[in-house]
Amino acid sequence: QTWDGGFKLVSPSAAALVRFVFEETRAGRQVTNITNRTVFKDLLDSTPPELHDALRGVALALVENIEDWSKPEPILDVLTGRIGYKDKDDVNYDMSYSNKTVFAYLSHEMEGNITPEKAAEHVGVDLFCGRFSFAELPKDYCCILGVTGTLHELLAIPGLDRILRQEYEFKHFTYSPSIFGERRLTFKEAEHVAVLDNEADWLSRIESEIDDQKRGGNAVLVFFKNESELRKFPGWETFETLTERTDPRRRNGYVAAATTARRVTLLTRAFGRGIDFQMPD
Repeated sequence: QTWDGGFKLVSPSAAALVRFVFEETRAGRQVTNITNRTVFKDLLDSTPPELHDALRGVALALVENIEDWSKPEPILDVLTGRIGYKDKDDVNYDMSYSNKTVFAYLSHEMEGNITPEKAAEHVGVDLFCGRFSFAELPKDYCCILGVTGTLHELLAIPGLDRILRQEYEFKHFTYSPSIFGERRLTFKEAEHVAVLDNEADWLSRIESEIDDQKRGGNAVLVFFKNESELRKFPGWETFETLTERTDPRRRNGYVAAATTARRVTLLTRAFGRGIDFQMPD
């Protein structure tokens, strides 16, 4: 994984190139020979020659990225007009994808979700200045102490022991017993896994499981792959929902309520790790 340094070139000619790729694709026309198009040559004419090679790569990246600009899912904050992406159990509005997120802004502009003026702030081309490897940075540290997550089982991965000892110069390994004690989960595939023939049966089975648990007086948490899947659940609007879009300031209230007997809460899988459900009282 790298940290990529760069800047966004926002200019009339850069915006024209991005809009050309977006509108041609939306009209069902394949964009070919982008570097020979007039709109790209106009961009070259307005920029220093030192940038021309990089801009050719950018133009090709735009044509490639337009095919799947919605993956991963861009999430719009309608109040600020900014687009972010899911980052663990939150939405990071400082995260973007080079020469890809720009199409999300154009799409929301087209749908009327943001104003043309707000979209224009983000419509341009992204240029890299350099990449910094997180894996290489520790090699310059004078000392590394107290690394977590170095499980004994991981050393069985081919090559990992050599990397830790030689490349990062670890000298000592200390292993502590788990604070969670012995694992008590008994996994029974026939009981705990169900494969249904279609989506309707799948949703019906979930409803049935919810009813069974409510009759037993249990709090019910239902996890879905993402918000799109969650919204398929019948009557989802009537339930408490907890997704990456939920305001972090309101999450503790939802979490506390979710533990109430017979309460049903629908969540996205980012919350399935359980770290949000620490109940000190």
